[in-house]
Amino acid sequence: MIVNIPTKKDFKDLIRFYKILGYNVSLELSDWDVYEDQTCVNIESDKIDVYGKTVFYIQKGEPIYPFEDFKADLISGDIEGFPLEVVTAMLHQQKKQIGKTNLMAFIRDRACSATEEGFDWDETRQKLDYWCDIIQDKKFEDFKYSKSIL
Repeated sequence: MIVNIPTKKDFKDLIRFYKILGYNVSLELSDWDVYEDQTCVNIESDKIDVYGKTVFYIQKGEPIYPFEDFKADLISGDIEGFPLEVVTAMLHQQKKQIGKTNLMAFIRDRACSATEEGFDWDETRQKLDYWCDIIQDKKFEDFKYSKSIL
């Protein structure tokens, strides 16, 4: 699937998201600078490794999936509308606590605990009140998370 990535932030969020899920991602965060605001990436079932200018894919006749539609399909259920960087942070905490990532657990229940394949909010550096504000109350404007660990 060819997905148009409109901004550098979206590009970085997408790369971090797929890396935390364990995909084979050959792109680096600095690769955005090659094509800038006309970047598309090819996302396969287990890897992301092809990118290029939008016009390249149009000339080849390949359909290009808008990034917002892509995110809406990817982040659905109980986490519908969550920013990609918030979901990535949730997956990071899940991996730290239970040793694996499972996006479906959050799609079913955004507040699932480690025993339900999520993570325990109080067992993080940010603690319970922070995650309650972000996940339960959807105060995404208060979201702060170290990007260096993603």
